[in-house]
Amino acid sequence: LPYLLTESFLADLYLKTPTPNPIDRELVLSEAREAYERFLASLDSYEILTPAHKSLYSRYTDDPAAFSTVAASDPSKRRDAK
Repeated sequence: LPYLLTESFLADLYLKTPTPNPIDRELVLSEAREAYERFLASLDSYEILTPAHKSLYSRYTDDPAAFSTVAASDPSKRRDAK
């Protein structure tokens, strides 16, 4: 069970990596996203996700590029979600 968090820790570490330019930052963010995706896939395969989180994960896997937890059209809801 302690190894289950490895991908999450790696993703956090990737996000803390200093980058000198935007191109490098994009690569680092991509690596972090992939690590988070592996972490969530592990949680899903072990059936650890709650039903609410499972539905969010399902929506995310359907279209990762367009996924958002809050509708983009309502600025007040986006502020509240933060």
